Amino acid sequence: MTIEKLIRTALSEVVDIAQEEGINLRSYFVNRQDLSLPCMAYNYTSRPAYFTDNSCKSNYFTVTVNLLINTKVEKYKRLIIDSMEKYGFVRTLTSATYQEDSGYFNTPIQFMISIRKEDDNE
Repeated sequence: MTIEKLIRTALSEVVDIAQEEGINLRSYFVNRQDLSLPCMAYNYTSRPAYFTDNSCKSNYFTVTVNLLINTKVEKYKRLIIDSMEKYGFVRTLTSATYQEDSGYFNTPIQFMISIRKEDDNE
C-alpha cells in the first residue's frame, strides 16, 4: 500500500467518527481545497532507511497532520493519534495548538513510519 493510501485510510476513520457527530471534517493532501474548515491537512517527506546490494530497500516517512477544528480539539487529536498508530505510524511530536485568524485551532501532529519499497506500490 502506498504511503498516500495508508495515510488516507487511517484518517478516513477519523472522518467517519466526525460525520457521526455531525462535524463535516475532511482530509486533504498538502492544502485544503476551497478553504473548507474543519479539516485535516497532511503532508509527508521521505528518506532512505535501509540499503542492500547498492539499492534502497525501505524508506522512512515523516508525516505531518494539521488538525484545524473549532470544537473538541483534544478529542480529535487523540482520535488522529490512535488511528494513525493503528496503521503502524509512530507519533513523534505533537506541537502546541494555536488559533488561526479564521478562529479555528490548528494542531500539527507528526508521525514516522518505515515502509519497504516492495510494499510501497499502488
